[in-house]
Amino acid sequence: MKSFMDKLVSPPQNAFVPGRKISNNVLLGQELFHGYNRQHLPPRCPLKVDLRKAYDTLEWDFVGAVLRRFGFPSTFIQWIMECITTAAFSISLNGELHGFFQGARGLRQGNPMSPYLFVLAICKTAKIKTVSEFHEI
Repeated sequence: MKSFMDKLVSPPQNAFVPGRKISNNVLLGQELFHGYNRQHLPPRCPLKVDLRKAYDTLEWDFVGAVLRRFGFPSTFIQWIMECITTAAFSISLNGELHGFFQGARGLRQGNPMSPYLFVLAICKTAKIKTVSEFHEI
């Protein structure tokens, strides 16, 4: 998946795409704010979006739908879905594990696929302009 991210993801997305640097976004931000107070331009307002707990809230059905929309083969999608939906979790209390439970949504932190799946999902989400477009995914 990593090897063809640059072909799937639009140029402004720099994180987790080989050959691109996330620092480009910092430089872009500096350039935008440098000319922010120019008088001959219309009024504007900066907007910072924080995707708090973004990995935890991504619905598995949405991940599958996004992969289908990108045209991944169904067998590949089944493998990915198997990896993200079958993880079992346990709670450690005083060094002892207590029970196991299944997750209901989200991508695991530390899973090597998670950043790439998240970037693909965000790219599709960023292109949605209406509620009906969301339901088409």
